[in-house]
Amino acid sequence: MSQGLGIVGFIIVIFSIIIPLAGPYISFLALVIVALGALFGERTYAIATPIIAAANLFLFSPTWLITLSQSEEPDGSNPAMFFTIVFLALPFVGIVLETAGDKMSRRSKKRAAQRAKN
Repeated sequence: MSQGLGIVGFIIVIFSIIIPLAGPYISFLALVIVALGALFGERTYAIATPIIAAANLFLFSPTWLITLSQSEEPDGSNPAMFFTIVFLALPFVGIVLETAGDKMSRRSKKRAAQRAKN
């Protein structure tokens, strides 16, 4: 299941490059799908997809660059840039959470085995 989610997200992010106006939003959808795959253990596509999505958003999408330049708030914050960075980081957060959960489950299995011996 995890590799399937990774492949689907990767294919979606590739197709989002050629879609003119909705491409950045489709890239965000692909990043959410790949983050779910990363939570289930997929790593290859969880690393490749954010790189391609970042290239799509910052190099191949002039409408998204216009959105980033025009969305600055009076206090200096830029919500579009914030959400872009959050979505690009989602797969990496999924990898970290999956790794931490795997380590915790191994630790709890060791403790359960030690309790069973006693």
